Amino acid sequence: MSATFVPSAIGSSPATGGRLWRFDSLPSTNLWARENIASLQPGDVIATQHQTAGRGRFERPWFAAPGASLALSLVLDGVALAGVAPNLAQAAALGVRRTLARTGIAALLQWPNDILVASRKIAGLLAESTDAGRRIVLGLGLNVNVPAATLKQEIPGRPATSMAVETGQAFELEAVQAELLINVVSALRELQAGGFAALAPEWAAHDALNGRSLRLALNETQTVEGNYAGVDELGRLRLTDKQGKSTAYWAGEVQRLR
Repeated sequence: MSATFVPSAIGSSPATGGRLWRFDSLPSTNLWARENIASLQPGDVIATQHQTAGRGRFERPWFAAPGASLALSLVLDGVALAGVAPNLAQAAALGVRRTLARTGIAALLQWPNDILVASRKIAGLLAESTDAGRRIVLGLGLNVNVPAATLKQEIPGRPATSMAVETGQAFELEAVQAELLINVVSALRELQAGGFAALAPEWAAHDALNGRSLRLALNETQTVEGNYAGVDELGRLRLTDKQGKSTAYWAGEVQRLR
């Protein structure tokens, strides 16, 4: 389907060592990358000025304001990164946090890969395996110049924010994208070299869940509750139950308990 969408330009992406495929509009950068993976190589970046049908975890829609948000996907070598595949979005979240910190925005991380500012979501990440595992497509969405009123209207009931809302200033999208790719690639390289253990201290220093009691939905019918005990060196969430037993979980959806 998305193969009918033709890039407006194809340039280079110095931060990733691949090509930068630019589109005026796409339903989803991840979808286009997966459907055209035979034409892509590790390091390629797919970016669009207007993403109309983006999505995140659990198939939830991701709103990207045209001309005010970043929507892009990075193609990764799934074979080379097979040992750390479960942690790719976590490493990318750290890269996003580093980017925001350079603008004075103090973002926190919520397992597995949410980036929050004052409990409001500012970015989204989605890693998807494709081409029989030989490639991984890492989608990144960042609210840059989106007004607060637009976020409230388009994302009702889900607190969200943007770089402009947090700082009171507008940002040049190309500059933010370049900085974002540099920081994400740097975090991915650190992950590949040392596993999540190399990133765990930084995650702990910016962990939004510290001191929280949580409910973790493991699937549609099964939940567990406990006190948050941090993220371990494999990137798993740890919960301590009432009996003092600590259990680590690879996946699930977090709900904070009062």
